[in-house]
Amino acid sequence: EDEAGKSSEWSHLFQGNTDDRFRLGLSISRKKMRLYSPFSKSDVLICSPLGLRQITGAEGERKREFDFLSSIEVCVVDRADVLKMQNWEHVQEVIRVVNAKPQELKDIDISRLRPAFADGKARLFRQTVVTSLGQSMDAEALFYDGPSNSAARDGGVTQKSKKSKMGRGRFGRFEDDEDDEDGEVPLQLLSSSPATSS
Repeated sequence: EDEAGKSSEWSHLFQGNTDDRFRLGLSISRKKMRLYSPFSKSDVLICSPLGLRQITGAEGERKREFDFLSSIEVCVVDRADVLKMQNWEHVQEVIRVVNAKPQELKDIDISRLRPAFADGKARLFRQTVVTSLGQSMDAEALFYDGPSNSAARDGGVTQKSKKSKMGRGRFGRFEDDEDDEDGEVPLQLLSSSPATSS
């Protein structure tokens, strides 16, 4: 608890800029990194669910723009437990249009679009990472969202899909050690071989 009677978790979440409508595109080249690049030309998108939802709209709306999300390879939903306390529908709607087949090609950089992505099979290849304080059925449902995601999950381990040539994913749980300032515990998990760990 800090001097104002608020927990350290509350202070961490609400200190600084708490705007929940942010969206930022980053374009990375060999010599420079450009902030606020157009989404269709960005390598990395850092957005809140509400910020993206204002662009993508909802099903049934006349003006929707989500073709720039068609080539997402890694989707990270950070602090799902906090997002769930806001409007979880924003997260669900955005995840539904991530990797959707592009509707128009006017703003799409074709060199970034893999053939499987253009065929509407991108969800089979997308890596989805969800971080959450505690377990949540809503957060776990993000892995199953959409009929094209056919990889079966069992106990946190991704099993081989019959439709894709993907291998197995491995998940590990570790306790957050406040004394571990140099990050040795996660580093040991990453460096251990899959054959020796459970």
